[in-house]
Amino acid sequence: MNVCKSIVQKYLIDSETSGPGLMHSVDKNKELSPQESVVNVQLYLENGTTFGTSSCDSDTLIFDSGVAIEDMIERRRGKRKRMNKSARGRERKRLRQIESLERCSSKKSKDNNNGDEDNDEEEVIPSNMRLFDYVLVDAECSTDGSFKHIKERIKESLTKTNKNDLQQHREDNLMLTDSNKLAELVDLQRKLIDNGFRNLKGGGTMVYSTCSLSEDQNEKIVQWLLQTHTDAKLIPIHFPTIQNTKFVTDGSLKGTIRFYPNLVQDADMLLGDGFFVAKITKRIK
Repeated sequence: MNVCKSIVQKYLIDSETSGPGLMHSVDKNKELSPQESVVNVQLYLENGTTFGTSSCDSDTLIFDSGVAIEDMIERRRGKRKRMNKSARGRERKRLRQIESLERCSSKKSKDNNNGDEDNDEEEVIPSNMRLFDYVLVDAECSTDGSFKHIKERIKESLTKTNKNDLQQHREDNLMLTDSNKLAELVDLQRKLIDNGFRNLKGGGTMVYSTCSLSEDQNEKIVQWLLQTHTDAKLIPIHFPTIQNTKFVTDGSLKGTIRFYPNLVQDADMLLGDGFFVAKITKRIK
């Protein structure tokens, strides 16, 4: 998450590297206002299977670009280069306030007991976070389509005496070969895609992807979602210029796409690991 924060700060907050449409051009000698950020980015450190259902007193918002801009303003005013202890404390307090507003709504209720004067009493009511136009569920998987992950697992499993003998090693991926581990993984993937869909607006778009080539973790997960939610609809994916090669094919569920691994440099082919992609929308009720 610290890496993610650094990326957001560099490409969204830093006026020298901000792209068009992300943030207005900012002169370093000109004072910023929090409203100058066109896109507000928030990072939550939270369980993906329950995101959006936490109570008002949760403390999972760890970055808000508006708060980051406020700190930038303070630093420019005070000529302070780094965030000190008191500034970090103020940041945490602001993040808690923002998260509380995001997750909670309030309403007024009146107590008219015993003929007394009306007493306005504010009641804080937990509510779901606002829904999203776009959701990406980049699900935990067995990573069998990714050469990088496979190579790392091989290195971990080899002994010191033959750690360089990658050619003779037969990779045993327990998430594929152990039925119990696979069942646990599939259950997690169902929970992730289900919660991702729950957080999606009507008319919104969700992408489900893995770097696995296992049908259990891909097409069957998407099929399960379509059968579970009557308002879920698959949006067919087409890449006319590259599809129907040996590296890019339709999935077993029509409308989904599979990219197969290719490490051979070729101008006419995609170079990279294997993965699966499905695109889903939520019907407007």
